[in-house]
Amino acid sequence: MKQPELFNEYSAAEARARHMAALEGGWAFIPEEERDAAIAEYMDDVKKETLENKPILDSWMKKVKNKKKLKKKIASRVRNNKKNYGITFKLLEEIDFFGLQNIYRGIYNINQPKDMLEAKNAFEILATYMGAYFVKKDDALFDSLEFEPFDRIIGKIDQQAYRRNAKIRTLKNICTGPFSTKKGDLKGRMVSLDDEVKKEFLISFKKPYLHSYQEYKADIMAKRWSDINYGFGASVGSGYIPKNRYVGAIHDVIQNIYSKNNK
Repeated sequence: MKQPELFNEYSAAEARARHMAALEGGWAFIPEEERDAAIAEYMDDVKKETLENKPILDSWMKKVKNKKKLKKKIASRVRNNKKNYGITFKLLEEIDFFGLQNIYRGIYNINQPKDMLEAKNAFEILATYMGAYFVKKDDALFDSLEFEPFDRIIGKIDQQAYRRNAKIRTLKNICTGPFSTKKGDLKGRMVSLDDEVKKEFLISFKKPYLHSYQEYKADIMAKRWSDINYGFGASVGSGYIPKNRYVGAIHDVIQNIYSKNNK
């Protein structure tokens, strides 16, 4: 956070006054009594400017203190250092087929950096992957968030997951983690992340949705990735596609992310 351009140290004001006076002609050509008067006049002006801008300075100092206080509070908490961030086969099996599919496709369309993953409970991580799928697949919703700040974007992503999938909502009651699930707690954890972490997340969010080969898209030459192999004659959501294919695939991807982040 950049400090307002205010002079609150009179020694700095005096140094600047002497410098300006020197530029205007040099001390050798200014009588001693006039030098002191010039410095005193300039310092009075600086003092007046500082007092006039005191509300701005006080507001800035308050924000700095609050931000430091929040970061200290978050840093003192236990981070999510569970293996695979607590995302187990049992947890994934609680989610329906389409919910798992959305999570899997969301993983290929959003990057949650290491510090972000460690600041979330397991179900919160899955909710963000799922929500990213919903938001980025919806052109109108995606475009509406293009110039929004980080906290607004992450909030909207998670909101979409909880609104559109009942199973992910129920995970709050069965998923244990190091963090509270009370309203506002997750937002506080996300806001406290370093700016570089937020930037990394936003860069991945602002990229266009990347379709899988199994998804319909008019431009067959567009860059894609290979989704779950449904098998010959199978259709999405049919009884021929066992849910555990997505359970295993998501677990493997999360395991790779965890291993890479903890080398």
